[in-house]
This record gives sequence, C-alpha cells and structure tokens, in this order.
Amino acid sequence: MSRLLLSQGHAAAAALTGGFQWAFWVSGLTALAAVPLTFLLIRRTEIAGAVAAALQQKPPVPAPAE
Repeated sequence: MSRLLLSQGHAAAAALTGGFQWAFWVSGLTALAAVPLTFLLIRRTEIAGAVAAALQQKPPVPAPAE
C-alpha cells in the first residue's frame, strides 16, 4: 500500500502511515471475524466437561512455612 501511495506522489511519511493504517484495519477485521468463529468452533459440551474436570481436582497443598 505504501508503494502505491509513494508512486502517487505522497511523502514517504504519509505513505508509511497509510500502509500502517491499512495493516491495522486488516488486523482488526481479522480479529473481529475470529470472535464469532471461536464460538462456532468450541463445543459447549467440551467446555462443560473441562469446567467439571477442573472443579473435581483437589486444590494444591501449600508448602509448609519454615
């Protein structure tokens, strides 16, 4: 993107900023698309099983103080 802006006559700093802006938009949209995808891929039964297994474990015994 910054090469395109440079070829259009923009200053180097403005072209670099435009490239970073484009990259941030792409990253944000990717993260935004990942949220619903995560809820679709994780099965509720797997989550419930993991929570139940974690609750059944005994808490760790603290080390004796000396």
